[in-house]
Amino acid sequence: MKQSVDCTHIMVADGHPNPEVDRWAVRHIVLPYAHGDYGDTAKSIGAVDAIGGGYDAIAFLDADNWFLKNHIESLIKCADENKADFVSSYRYFCRPDRTLLGECLNSDAENFADTNCMFFTRNGLKIAAHWFYIPNDFHAICDRVMWKFIKDAKLKVAHTGGATICYRLTYPGIYRDFGEEPPQGCKEGVNEVALAVERWSKNGWGDMRLELKVRKFSNEVTRKIESQWLK
Repeated sequence: MKQSVDCTHIMVADGHPNPEVDRWAVRHIVLPYAHGDYGDTAKSIGAVDAIGGGYDAIAFLDADNWFLKNHIESLIKCADENKADFVSSYRYFCRPDRTLLGECLNSDAENFADTNCMFFTRNGLKIAAHWFYIPNDFHAICDRVMWKFIKDAKLKVAHTGGATICYRLTYPGIYRDFGEEPPQGCKEGVNEVALAVERWSKNGWGDMRLELKVRKFSNEVTRKIESQWLK
């Protein structure tokens, strides 16, 4: 999690705390039970804690993913240059062993922003804790719903143009899109995302479908990118 600029890490345990975290240089908030909502309650509480603590920007990170060292710095730079309320980046898709699969281009600040790519500042802070507003049937597409909140609030948005998030991929269909068999541990079975998208559409609230946009790399480029986190 180490970043090239000073920042405070707030970790929220959704009912299953790891005692090791208490020895880390983080603010550790422990919720009394698991909410089973894809971390949306935990994200809201973390955001409220940051806002109440007087912080002027908030980024989010799921526990199984990681930031590249320049992630926060690049978001701050983009926000300042564009006087933006919200900034996003691209992300790298990584296998469970942390090797690189490819780059996801969907989080473009035009059509979508993944949770781990989101950065709220200025007027955007009023939206940063809105995860708890997401109806129970739609936690599986929480980032798509949050993106709708962002657009509806008419925030000024910007994009860094770079990938600075490593997203540990557990969706088997995306591996197959890359021509690979999914590794062990992927989320086989009911596709909760697809079901939530269908329910959203049936409610007459619009189309939440996303067409996957990815960039594949040569072996040489892959090794160069991986060198940022694989030693």
